[in-house]
Amino acid sequence: MSLRLRLIDPRRTFIARLRRSHGEVRSRLMWVAIHGRQKREMDWGALLSRALDLLMEEPVLDDGVTFAEGAGSIIWQRHAFWTIIRLEMSVYSRKKRGLIAAALLKVARQGF
Repeated sequence: MSLRLRLIDPRRTFIARLRRSHGEVRSRLMWVAIHGRQKREMDWGALLSRALDLLMEEPVLDDGVTFAEGAGSIIWQRHAFWTIIRLEMSVYSRKKRGLIAAALLKVARQGF
């Protein structure tokens, strides 16, 4: 039996938090996704809208993704080797906003 320890999985996307602010009424988060020279380009709109669909939100895909009847939005900017993702929510309790942000971050890292 052999055991392989893989610290860096090439299928995952490295995402780091740049800014985070959780207030009583609004949450704003900014992430940077380092993707390097991947052969396939990530379709952030489809990926994040599927995750929001599983969370029983109704996402609308246009220039970004809006949900919660316009009270939440996700916008991304692609660059050569990284993508900046901005998430903003102004509804729900502080705890639920944190859970939605954690779920979206996990989906973005896994790339499912």
